[in-house]
Amino acid sequence: MPTGYTACIGDGATFAEFLWRTARGFLWWCRDNDGPIPERIDPYALEYHEDEIAKAREELDRVEVMTPEQAESARLSELADHDRRAQESVDERARLRSQYNDMLALVEAWEIPTPDHARLKTYMIEQIHDSIRGDCADGAAYYREARERFPVDAGAWKMGKEYELRKSIAYHKDEAAKERLRADRTNAWIAALRVSVPQPIQIKSPAPD
Repeated sequence: MPTGYTACIGDGATFAEFLWRTARGFLWWCRDNDGPIPERIDPYALEYHEDEIAKAREELDRVEVMTPEQAESARLSELADHDRRAQESVDERARLRSQYNDMLALVEAWEIPTPDHARLKTYMIEQIHDSIRGDCADGAAYYREARERFPVDAGAWKMGKEYELRKSIAYHKDEAAKERLRADRTNAWIAALRVSVPQPIQIKSPAPD
């Protein structure tokens, strides 16, 4: 049976058409793009990492010049936001548990029409129990532990925030460098392939297997 790559052979594809059609499966660029492979492929997600670096640097500049009073105000605001999200998590888990329990009661009360439907009923009950375990566990514990580790004063908060922002900058710099390197290697691979076998003008994307 032809695959998404070999189907073109039966349609009379040339060697170059088959090669470049198959080569698309090796390139991440082709996941989101159709048509001929360009001369150069830009690094993937580079703009995202550069934006994150810029945002972190801007925030770091802001935090570094904070007065103790400003830092304390920011700490309290962040703590209030943490508590709000904690309560939202507790409320959401309680809402889900109530809905799951209501549905569980309906399923358990269902009188199956034939013995052959017993497995269906059992499976429905199992699915609800699995969802309760996965969605309704005590999420408050995570927030309690995080609150216990929360900076106790403006100085500790400021120091921790600066550390986090510098760490974020370093991380996104490293990821951006990796993306540039991957793009360079990919472009070298494409260039060598193009020298070996010139790319036809039109190459359709292979159909999914």
